[in-house]
Amino acid sequence: MKESLVDRIDEVLPQTQCEKCGYAGCRPYAEALVKGDDINKCPPGGNETILALSKLLSTPFLALNPKHGKITTQKVAYIIEDQCIGCMKCIKVCPMDAIVGAPKLMHTVITDDCSGCDLCIDPCPVDCIIMREVKNDATVSVSSQTISAELNQSYRWRSLHAKRQTRLANEVIKNTNKETTIKEASFSRTDARKEIKDAIGRTLQKRKIAQDIKLNQHNP
Repeated sequence: MKESLVDRIDEVLPQTQCEKCGYAGCRPYAEALVKGDDINKCPPGGNETILALSKLLSTPFLALNPKHGKITTQKVAYIIEDQCIGCMKCIKVCPMDAIVGAPKLMHTVITDDCSGCDLCIDPCPVDCIIMREVKNDATVSVSSQTISAELNQSYRWRSLHAKRQTRLANEVIKNTNKETTIKEASFSRTDARKEIKDAIGRTLQKRKIAQDIKLNQHNP
C-alpha cells in the first residue's frame, strides 16, 4: 500500500505524543501539516525534525516557535514514590501507558516506555513527579533516520501509543455494551412488572365477573 503524505510526515515526527504542538498527538499534527500548518511546532524533534519536514513539504526552514517550548535533551518521568498517594491521575494521561499502579497504591514509571512528554506533571496533585535527563548511552535519538525501524525509539513510541489507543477504544466498546445490557435488564424488569400487574388485573376482573354471576343466580 502506498504511503500517504500524512504517513510520511508522521514517520518524521518523534512520536512523543507530548501535545506541545497544540494537537492531541503526532498524527493529528501530521494531518494539520498537510493542510498547511507551520512546521516549527515540535520541541522534542528540534531543528532536525523541522529540517526534515522542510524538505518533505518543500517549504522554508523555520526556527522552533518558542510558544511551543524549547529544544531540550531527552528526559523521562520519575515518581518520588514515598510521596505518591496513588490517585491514578498520571496513569490516565500517559500516552504510552508507561506508568503502572493501582488506586491508593504507589505508582512507578516504566522508564524504557516513557517518551518524556511530561503530560503527567500537571495532573499530579502532590507534585511528586519530576523529569530526569536521560544519559546519551541509555537511549536512541528520537530523530535518527540511520537505524532500523525496529530499533528506532520513535517507532517504539508509536507502537506503544497505538496499543493504548486500541485499549481505550475497546474499553469504550465494553462500557457501551455494559450500559446496553443494564438498560435491557431494566427494560426486562419493567416489562415483568407490567405483566404481573396486568395478570393481577385480569384475575381481579375474573373474580368480579364470577361474583356477579353468583349474585344473579341468587337473585333471579
